Amino acid sequence: MSKTYVLEVHPYKKKRKPFGSGYEKYSTYWRFKGEESLVRARASYLKKKGYKTIFYPEKHIRSNIYRALYFRTHKPDALGKYHCVYCGKRLKESQVTVDHLIPVSAVKYDKRLQRKITYSGVNSPKNLVAACFDCNSRKGASTARIWRIKAALGKHRWVFVLRNILIVCLIAAAVIFLYLTLCVHFPEYSIFDMPRPE
Repeated sequence: MSKTYVLEVHPYKKKRKPFGSGYEKYSTYWRFKGEESLVRARASYLKKKGYKTIFYPEKHIRSNIYRALYFRTHKPDALGKYHCVYCGKRLKESQVTVDHLIPVSAVKYDKRLQRKITYSGVNSPKNLVAACFDCNSRKGASTARIWRIKAALGKHRWVFVLRNILIVCLIAAAVIFLYLTLCVHFPEYSIFDMPRPE
C-alpha cells in the first residue's frame, strides 16, 4: 500500500497557484497531498518551473489536536501539576506549552530525522513534552542533542528533586566554608575556641 505524501510549494515572487489541481492555499505556500510517485513527479516539474518545493510523509504534518493528545496520554502529578522537562518548573495545565521534542519544521526538511521518527509521526505522544513558555521559546526549532538529553532526564521528577537537594547542599557547604574562614581570622565571631593564625 502506497503512503500518502505532502508536497509544499513555496512560490517565491510568483503569486499564482501552481499548475495542477488539488492544492490547498496556506499563508505562504500551497499544499498538495497524494501518493508518493505523484508527489515526486509534481515536485520535480515545479522545481524546473522555479518553485521551491519540499515533500515528506503525511504523518509529519503538525496536528491540530496534538495538545489534547498530550494531555490524554500524560497525566499530572499528585498535586495536579505538570512540570517543564527542560527546567523543572511546576506548571498548571493552562501554563503548559506542549513542545515537539523533534521539531515539525526540522522533520520536514531533514530525511535523517524522518527516518528517526519511525513511530506514528511527529505528533506521536513519544515526541510531545510539557515545557514552560521560556524554555519552549529558547528551544524553538533546534535539534541540538542537549535538548533531547534534558527532556529524557526531565521526564523523571526525581531528577529535579535531586538537583534541588544538590543546590541546597552546595549553598550550605559554601556558607560553612565562609563562616569557618571568618572564624580563623576573626575568632571573636566564632562560637568555637579556635586558635589565631600565627
